Amino acid sequence: MDPKKLWKLHRLAEGKTLFFQVGPLQLWVQRSGSEWRVAERRLSKQCKECTLSTVASAPKGISFRSWAFTQNFEDIRLLPCLPDRPLVVKTLTTRIIPPKKETIFFLSLPLYGELSVGKDSQHWVLTEVPSSILSHTWIGDFFEGEGGYALKTPASYALEDVNMLPNRVICSLRVTNQGEKPLPIEKMCIRPEFLEIYATTQSLWTNEMQATFRSTKQAISIRYLPGAPTSPTKAVLLRPAAKKSKRNFLQRAFGSYVAYFSDA
Repeated sequence: MDPKKLWKLHRLAEGKTLFFQVGPLQLWVQRSGSEWRVAERRLSKQCKECTLSTVASAPKGISFRSWAFTQNFEDIRLLPCLPDRPLVVKTLTTRIIPPKKETIFFLSLPLYGELSVGKDSQHWVLTEVPSSILSHTWIGDFFEGEGGYALKTPASYALEDVNMLPNRVICSLRVTNQGEKPLPIEKMCIRPEFLEIYATTQSLWTNEMQATFRSTKQAISIRYLPGAPTSPTKAVLLRPAAKKSKRNFLQRAFGSYVAYFSDA
């Protein structure tokens, strides 16, 4: 299924059940007058299913949550969104960038599914559902920091090595080492609120990121480039970034560099 079709507005007749599957995430949506009901289930294994259909009913034993409104909304929309906390991305192997060189990493980031009813300015978000359960982590030291999510990624050098999954979004990160020593990369802290989400006929992408390292005495320069990524063609914007980054920081952790992307 073309992912762009999945994320469109859908009319749901009263008494009907709409079924979404985005990778391991399954959603059942029902409407009865002004009441909307949503049930969710996550499969234990990753899969590439990306489907939308009207079904007779939800499986037995599925637990629903309900929302009641004072007006009858007829439209439902599922949109991809990123987690609500920073993502501490650990590469499966340490990536080392030689002095005066640059490289591009392709990162695969997990998505949430946002369900909303109504359309245009008259719409309401029902819920945001993670497509997979993420591990919690802490960013900072014992006295000061914030919570985040931890995940591992191959940080692929070639796009063909990226496993294209419907519940993941691809992020292109160009890292330039202008320093005099090799730059090891093991962990990167990505702020999802600075990322846009785009859809192509095959996959989802974020806007591109650039990181420039000069020396251990200077902060790394991070840029979130606005607009569609240059690699895939005919990308359609699904979700703009919640914020624009203003300042960026570099922090050493576990013998490698952790790029913190923040507007604080």
